[in-house]
Amino acid sequence: MYQFWIHTEVIPKLPRWFEFVFVTPSHHRVHHGKNSLYIDKNFGTTFILWDRLLGTFQEETERPVYGLTKPITSKNVVYLNFHEWQAIVRDNADKVYKSSWHFVWSAVDFFRIEIHSKCLNSFLCILFSLSTIVQ
Repeated sequence: MYQFWIHTEVIPKLPRWFEFVFVTPSHHRVHHGKNSLYIDKNFGTTFILWDRLLGTFQEETERPVYGLTKPITSKNVVYLNFHEWQAIVRDNADKVYKSSWHFVWSAVDFFRIEIHSKCLNSFLCILFSLSTIVQ
């Protein structure tokens, strides 16, 4: 029910205390705006506090222009519902691949640090140190 009343332009800004805590029509208009100032802002659905805490809050300062930044020509319902997921995967596939490999190799580096701290002055430590230098 809460989502119903925030999709309107009829309701103006509400009292400051309310706008500080809850998502209002003003906040939600920003969420739907394609103005460069409003892109990726105001994701909250009930509480705007999350956006304030996470740095995604934007006050409504100019009239929003509604719509998508890239027009869609398809009328396929499945495509309309999932095209953005496809775009997210396409845009981030390379980043995810690189970061997952970075995670794996940083875990290996952490493992090396652990071994070094546990085997100081031992024969195994010397061998392990030599093997890391060779790599």
